[in-house]
Amino acid sequence: MPDPVTTVAFSPPPARDRPRWHGADLVEFTRYTAIDVTADDRGNQIERRALSFNTLKPASSLDDLFQYWQWLSSATDRRLTDLDVVQLMRTRIIGRLHLVDVGSSDPADFRFDLVGEAIPLKLPARPSTLPVAIYADATMRDYNTVRLTDAPRLQRIRGRMEGTGYHYIRLILPLLDKRRRVSHLAVAIERGPGDGMSLAPRFAG
Repeated sequence: MPDPVTTVAFSPPPARDRPRWHGADLVEFTRYTAIDVTADDRGNQIERRALSFNTLKPASSLDDLFQYWQWLSSATDRRLTDLDVVQLMRTRIIGRLHLVDVGSSDPADFRFDLVGEAIPLKLPARPSTLPVAIYADATMRDYNTVRLTDAPRLQRIRGRMEGTGYHYIRLILPLLDKRRRVSHLAVAIERGPGDGMSLAPRFAG
């Protein structure tokens, strides 16, 4: 377990110039911008845009959590049991952090082991049972991609689902089991303007 730290806010971009966490080299990841938009015939729509990790705001909760995960990747086996609650509290992400069990090869069997309460959407026990089908499918696909690639993912999510607007940044971080396979995901949310806001109904023209 790492020694206690007094701050985790030391991450000016670009990532390659960021200082080392407790003397350990940070593992760098980059991702190209891509966008995916899905809609259904009920007026629901979900937009997912992949973001570069260099877009994380220095000293933000997501940036602090990402740096902590990088440190875990370099200094530990990056297992669920390696997570330090004190370190997580210092990232100020508690309440907006989910832990997802992705040990099954079937995404329909993924389940939430921990759900952050400071979000506008009440989450069910499994991502597959999220109330809007296109959102459930997109969430399972994103979680499964991280499970299969063992690579983190940063996305901007915008959507209109059942009359409510959603807008947030989502950071998905893989955690390993003793066989070095991805068994859990740490999913952190940073809410954006209008997240959880009721929207006026759409009328057919």
